[in-house]
Amino acid sequence: MNLQMKRLFRLLPLGIALAIALGGCYFPVRFDAEIEIDRGGYYSMIFNGYLAKVPLYADLRQNKLSLAQENERVEQVKSDLVRDSSTKEFQYHRQGLFKLHWEKQGDLLKAKFISFIRRTKTC
Repeated sequence: MNLQMKRLFRLLPLGIALAIALGGCYFPVRFDAEIEIDRGGYYSMIFNGYLAKVPLYADLRQNKLSLAQENERVEQVKSDLVRDSSTKEFQYHRQGLFKLHWEKQGDLLKAKFISFIRRTKTC
Protein backbone atom coordinates (compact mmCIF):
# COMPACT_ATOMS: atom_id res chain seq x y z
CA MET A 1 0.00 0.00 0.00
CA ASN A 2 1.47 3.35 -0.98
CA LEU A 3 1.80 6.40 1.25
CA GLN A 4 -1.13 8.23 -0.37
CA MET A 5 -3.54 5.35 0.33
CA LYS A 6 -2.34 5.17 3.97
CA ARG A 7 -3.10 8.87 4.40
CA LEU A 8 -6.55 8.40 2.89
CA PHE A 9 -7.32 5.55 5.29
CA ARG A 10 -6.22 7.61 8.29
CA LEU A 11 -8.20 10.71 7.29
CA LEU A 12 -11.37 8.98 6.11
CA PRO A 13 -12.97 8.50 9.58
CA LEU A 14 -12.20 12.11 10.49
CA GLY A 15 -13.75 13.33 7.24
CA ILE A 16 -16.88 11.30 7.83
CA ALA A 17 -17.23 12.55 11.41
CA LEU A 18 -16.82 16.16 10.31
CA ALA A 19 -19.33 15.79 7.49
CA ILE A 20 -21.88 14.43 9.94
CA ALA A 21 -21.27 17.04 12.62
CA LEU A 22 -21.16 19.98 10.21
CA GLY A 23 -24.16 18.84 8.21
CA GLY A 24 -26.44 20.53 10.69
CA CYS A 25 -29.66 18.72 9.91
CA TYR A 26 -29.00 15.34 11.44
CA PHE A 27 -26.86 14.65 14.47
CA PRO A 28 -25.87 11.10 15.48
CA VAL A 29 -26.84 10.51 19.10
CA ARG A 30 -26.13 6.89 19.94
CA PHE A 31 -24.77 4.56 17.29
CA ASP A 32 -22.43 1.86 16.07
CA ALA A 33 -20.58 2.54 12.85
CA GLU A 34 -18.36 0.25 10.81
CA ILE A 35 -16.17 1.30 7.92
CA GLU A 36 -14.12 -1.22 5.99
CA ILE A 37 -11.85 -0.50 3.04
CA ASP A 38 -9.80 -3.23 1.43
CA ARG A 39 -6.63 -2.91 -0.61
CA GLY A 40 -8.55 -3.09 -3.86
CA GLY A 41 -10.57 0.01 -2.99
CA TYR A 42 -13.82 -1.75 -2.11
CA TYR A 43 -15.61 -0.24 0.87
CA SER A 44 -18.43 -1.09 3.22
CA MET A 45 -20.08 1.38 5.59
CA ILE A 46 -22.72 0.56 8.19
CA PHE A 47 -24.50 2.94 10.57
CA ASN A 48 -26.87 1.49 13.14
CA GLY A 49 -28.26 3.82 15.78
CA TYR A 50 -30.18 7.00 16.45
CA LEU A 51 -30.15 10.33 14.64
CA ALA A 52 -31.66 13.56 15.87
CA LYS A 53 -33.21 15.94 13.36
CA VAL A 54 -31.80 19.07 15.00
CA PRO A 55 -34.45 21.65 13.98
CA LEU A 56 -37.30 19.25 14.84
CA TYR A 57 -35.74 18.37 18.19
CA ALA A 58 -35.29 22.06 19.04
CA ASP A 59 -38.89 22.93 18.12
CA LEU A 60 -40.25 20.04 20.20
CA ARG A 61 -38.13 21.00 23.21
CA GLN A 62 -39.53 24.53 23.02
CA ASN A 63 -43.12 23.28 22.58
CA LYS A 64 -43.47 25.08 19.27
CA LEU A 65 -45.24 22.22 17.45
CA SER A 66 -48.63 20.58 17.79
CA LEU A 67 -48.91 16.79 17.48
CA ALA A 68 -50.17 17.18 13.90
CA GLN A 69 -47.22 19.43 12.99
CA GLU A 70 -44.81 16.96 14.60
CA ASN A 71 -46.30 14.08 12.60
CA GLU A 72 -46.07 16.11 9.39
CA ARG A 73 -42.38 16.89 10.00
CA VAL A 74 -41.68 13.24 10.86
CA GLU A 75 -43.20 12.18 7.53
CA GLN A 76 -40.98 14.71 5.73
CA VAL A 77 -37.90 13.29 7.43
CA LYS A 78 -39.02 9.75 6.63
CA SER A 79 -39.49 10.52 2.93
CA ASP A 80 -36.10 12.24 2.86
CA LEU A 81 -34.21 9.37 4.51
CA VAL A 82 -35.91 6.36 2.93
CA ARG A 83 -35.36 7.89 -0.52
CA ASP A 84 -31.74 6.77 -0.08
CA SER A 85 -31.59 3.10 -1.10
CA SER A 86 -28.90 2.53 1.54
CA THR A 87 -31.48 3.10 4.31
CA LYS A 88 -32.50 -0.39 5.42
CA GLU A 89 -34.56 0.47 8.53
CA PHE A 90 -36.25 3.67 9.68
CA GLN A 91 -38.38 4.30 12.76
CA TYR A 92 -39.46 7.41 14.60
CA HIS A 93 -38.44 6.98 18.23
CA ARG A 94 -39.55 10.20 19.98
CA GLN A 95 -38.70 13.90 20.45
CA GLY A 96 -37.07 14.27 17.03
CA LEU A 97 -35.03 11.06 17.37
CA PHE A 98 -35.02 8.44 14.63
CA LYS A 99 -33.73 4.87 14.67
CA LEU A 100 -31.80 4.22 11.49
CA HIS A 101 -29.96 1.30 9.94
CA TRP A 102 -27.97 2.39 6.88
CA GLU A 103 -25.58 0.30 4.75
CA LYS A 104 -23.56 1.16 1.69
CA GLN A 105 -20.84 -0.65 -0.21
CA GLY A 106 -19.03 -0.28 -3.48
CA ASP A 107 -15.80 0.53 -5.24
CA LEU A 108 -14.11 3.64 -3.86
CA LEU A 109 -12.07 4.10 -7.02
CA LYS A 110 -15.20 4.22 -9.20
CA ALA A 111 -17.42 6.19 -6.81
CA LYS A 112 -14.83 8.94 -6.07
CA PHE A 113 -17.32 10.44 -3.56
CA ILE A 114 -19.38 8.76 -0.88
CA SER A 115 -21.95 10.55 1.25
CA PHE A 116 -23.51 9.32 4.43
CA ILE A 117 -27.28 9.80 4.27
CA ARG A 118 -27.94 11.36 0.92
CA ARG A 119 -30.26 14.31 1.41
CA THR A 120 -32.21 16.00 -1.33
CA LYS A 121 -33.74 18.66 0.88
CA THR A 122 -32.25 21.28 3.17
CA CYS A 123 -32.90 21.45 6.89
